[in-house]
Amino acid sequence: MTPGQLWQKFATPIRREWPMLAACTLFLAPVCFIGLLKQAAGFDAAIALRDAAGMLRALFCAYILTAIASASGNVAIKWAIYTITLVSCILAATAYYMFGMDISPRMFTLLAETGKAETASFFKSFIGLEMAASAAACIFGIITFAVAERHIRRPAGAFATSAVSVLVIAGGILFTEKTATIMRANDSRQIEACFPGYHSDNPTKTFYSLHAVSLMSDENARWTKRLLTDAADHALATDTIPGDTLDIVLIIGESHIRNHSQLYGYPLSVTPFQTAEARAGRLVAFDSVTAVSRYTSGVMRSALSLASHLDGEAPADGAFLPLLFKKAGWEVYFLDNQHAGDDVISSYTLNGFLYNDAAMRHAYTYTSTYSNPHDDLDFVRHEQAATAQESRQHAKRLWIYHLWGQHLDPADRYPGTDSCRVFGKGHYGFRREPWLSAATRQRIADYDNATLHNDRTIKAILTAHKNRPTIAIYFSDHGEEVYDFRNAYGRIGAHDSMSDRTAIKKYIDALYGVPFEIWCSDAYIARHPGALESIKRHIMRPATTDLVGHTLLNLSGISSPAYRPDLDMLNPAYRPRHGMTPSRLGQAE
Repeated sequence: MTPGQLWQKFATPIRREWPMLAACTLFLAPVCFIGLLKQAAGFDAAIALRDAAGMLRALFCAYILTAIASASGNVAIKWAIYTITLVSCILAATAYYMFGMDISPRMFTLLAETGKAETASFFKSFIGLEMAASAAACIFGIITFAVAERHIRRPAGAFATSAVSVLVIAGGILFTEKTATIMRANDSRQIEACFPGYHSDNPTKTFYSLHAVSLMSDENARWTKRLLTDAADHALATDTIPGDTLDIVLIIGESHIRNHSQLYGYPLSVTPFQTAEARAGRLVAFDSVTAVSRYTSGVMRSALSLASHLDGEAPADGAFLPLLFKKAGWEVYFLDNQHAGDDVISSYTLNGFLYNDAAMRHAYTYTSTYSNPHDDLDFVRHEQAATAQESRQHAKRLWIYHLWGQHLDPADRYPGTDSCRVFGKGHYGFRREPWLSAATRQRIADYDNATLHNDRTIKAILTAHKNRPTIAIYFSDHGEEVYDFRNAYGRIGAHDSMSDRTAIKKYIDALYGVPFEIWCSDAYIARHPGALESIKRHIMRPATTDLVGHTLLNLSGISSPAYRPDLDMLNPAYRPRHGMTPSRLGQAE
């Protein structure tokens, strides 16, 4: 067969069955199609590229299905493909709008774990207007395609066929590359780096989800074994100063870039409480702490495990920090606004780490069930009220707060009241970058308003502990680009516009440069005079967020063989840890 004949054979399904090809492409990437349509209202280059790549991958998958139908010549096969792709599209849309669930590892896990009674309950809740609308949409779609198939039979022209053939090949290259990258992942950190995102085609999200479930089932089994072994080890942790009253508070924020904090030189008043506490001598801000990942799950798991992320250790290679405190006789309160049970889609790998049965039995005194992703301050006040009476009885308490902070979209992270909308696009006259527009300035304002609300949330947390001897650590899981050095928002990847070392340094500062602060109550300072001065001597030390567990053991007075002084940033034996660097960037991204 000559190359020309091969090309004609390849293009035949496109020329003859282009209505089917177009329809199946839309069914396999509805989010991408809608995303590209929305670009007319406000162009976002990063999202447009993701949507375009998703559409090309969907086009390739649709071509495979169309070629099967065309080669078979069987009408039943053609309509079976139409029906399956349409129903899958509608079911995915229904799951998203009814339950907030995308095609994800969490969805497949829930499907696998759903028993007969739960299935019956699901269909009972699903029956009604939603199911009728979905069924009607399917029927209407099938009728529409039947009519189109009957009246649109003209083959596509040679130029259109050739153009689409080129796009199919491009889609095939993208699909093969993405699928191969996903399948090469062999642990949770690698699979998270492959996450295709919401703006992606359904086949890619399905491949990702199935492989992630397979990987995490093995990793979770290893983690559970580690927890059970440590829970049975009576020598694992000892409180060396029993009886003293002490609160340790760990606050883990979200998406807070260090350069958007007054403590680090930002010109707007977005962190007034933290700044005032620093001036009063109760708060110390570290200058050179970096996140170990640009994904929440990776940072959380590395922070709460005593494993060393930069040394290549997995979370299961280290003891679980809350479990150590619990074994030492402390009460452990885990207040997580990013977790609200199975009805909310959340980080699959992180929930398997934090909320498996072994952790729930052995590591916590209390875990939150309430959640308000639109208002951390409301969440904190609710949980403070829920734990107030019971927690007062205990002398030593570890509090872990996990907030929504400034996570995308920042405008959704604070109430829409005038008191919360302090900043607007008019506040950014000092920003003269050519890529800024009224829309991007408003998005910066949304981010700064979310940062201000985060500051109020931190104030509420620390105020609740100010009358007890308390030492608190706040850091953000990772940063976020906010149009600071290029026309980009979020975490879109270093490969875009990374032409020189200066740009790479700015990218690292934006994604990995996070605020890291230690705060002491007056009661703690009175009991430990000179403690803050000692801490201040270490603020210039390079460090990473995965070291916080060893530092907290130091501050708590808990003795454990799992503690490593060379990983404790407040210990004289600490070995400085340089976090993300240009040489490490390729592997981490």
